[in-house]
Amino acid sequence: MGSGRNEWIDKFWVRDRGFYRNVLLILIPIVLQSIINQGVNMMDTVMVGKLGEASISASSLANQFYNIFTFLCMGISAAGLVLSSQYFGANDLRTVRRVFDLICYNITTRKPPASQAGFSDSHI
Repeated sequence: MGSGRNEWIDKFWVRDRGFYRNVLLILIPIVLQSIINQGVNMMDTVMVGKLGEASISASSLANQFYNIFTFLCMGISAAGLVLSSQYFGANDLRTVRRVFDLICYNITTRKPPASQAGFSDSHI
């Protein structure tokens, strides 16, 4: 029974140290950015909390639009990951680059969901 477990580990465990070094090089900035983002959000809540309950409610309501935009960007990125993985597996690097360009274009140039819902600054 023990050998079956070792076969499973050998099948899925990457033994290359360089792979894990590259993963850490990508992982560390992402984790640090997330920690910084959480700290900034916490300090915003503390500062706005001194203004009263209505201010915290308004801040929470505005933050929902930010969350929707974040989820939208994550969805676009996940779809692009699936497409680029498929084309990378087929060794079609030209299309992988086109998918990457399309993802970057959609995330950076599209309006946030609040403006698409009719809450644009042209009504002000």
